[in-house]
Amino acid sequence: MRSSPRLITFAIPFERGIPILARSIKSILNQRDTSWQAFVYDTGTEEGIETVVKSFGQGRVRYVRAPTDRGIGASYNGCLELAETDLVSILDADGELRPNYCEVMRDASTRYPDAAAVFCRAEIMDAQGGPTRSVPDFIKDVLINPALRREITLEGEEGVHALLKGNFIVAATLCFRKSVLRERRFREDCKIVLVRDLTTRLLLDGEQLVGLPERGYRYRGHNETASAKHAFTEQWFKEEFAYYDWMYAESMKRGWARCAELADRRSILKLNVAYRALKNLTLLDLADVRRGLRLFRRSRR
Repeated sequence: MRSSPRLITFAIPFERGIPILARSIKSILNQRDTSWQAFVYDTGTEEGIETVVKSFGQGRVRYVRAPTDRGIGASYNGCLELAETDLVSILDADGELRPNYCEVMRDASTRYPDAAAVFCRAEIMDAQGGPTRSVPDFIKDVLINPALRREITLEGEEGVHALLKGNFIVAATLCFRKSVLRERRFREDCKIVLVRDLTTRLLLDGEQLVGLPERGYRYRGHNETASAKHAFTEQWFKEEFAYYDWMYAESMKRGWARCAELADRRSILKLNVAYRALKNLTLLDLADVRRGLRLFRRSRR
């Protein structure tokens, strides 16, 4: 059994948006459990970020300037490399920790010392920080997430099958254990599925992921923002389908018939495309409707 580490590192890859970053840092400082380290990994071009970061918590949050902006995967990997503790959470710059996150993660990591990562449920907020809800979020959190009311351990075929039903893990809630990750890192050639890709590879390698029913994080529902339209593109479609194609081939190779069937059907992907098309129809966003219908037709092939 691996010994429990004393600290968690909170790493924030940052590109732009100082006011939102400030709220994220404040949520770290408001943790009831103060056994943490934190740094901001700056890949952006905004001026004065170092001064802003160092103004919080009497310099307790470090500022690190990334050598180059090589994409989100490289930023995540840079955060893992720089973390000086075994437990590492890579947070979104526009998300916020609830005050219980640190203690919930440290307690669970002590009880599951061999898990590659622990994750929890999250609340969704709008652009102003108020509570909000959406159909996709409800489906993932309430209908698909097996950790709705109890702790669960994802592993092996059953764990992969659960992930293929829908991507219910909120990426920023994951607390990784570096000693279990070892050399495994995020892929740097994709933007959309890189977290799901890593968690799936961990399960395929025989590792465990532990899900908790507690809510320890708040994130902005990007499906409701204009920036979501950039993600709902050919790049999004290409990566999502490549993921399911890979999982179909991998499941067939392992003789996991139920997983292969889910990967082949791509049901959650088709539902997502259809939902977005219908939603944008109500908003009279005809360009996005046409894009959604085109992707939906392709998803049925």
